[in-house]
Amino acid sequence: MSNKKVRSVRVKRSLDRLNLTELIREIECLAERLIYADVFKKSGDLQQYELVINNAKNSIALSIMMMTEHALFHYQSNKSISDS
Repeated sequence: MSNKKVRSVRVKRSLDRLNLTELIREIECLAERLIYADVFKKSGDLQQYELVINNAKNSIALSIMMMTEHALFHYQSNKSISDS
């Protein structure tokens, strides 16, 4: 797999602390899970396929939610301090 370095990304100030590298890693992991699920689908094991897909969806959703909450928490904390 080839890698490409991203030099800059514009995000809202409230998401300054969002770890974009970790977000990309989570997306890579999701892609691997989808490939893994496809093997079950091709073999006809739809129950296992759906289980892997649902676990992947829940995992990525939870990860993104936690990363976003972390970034927003830091933004609110810093905003509160600067407003004082």
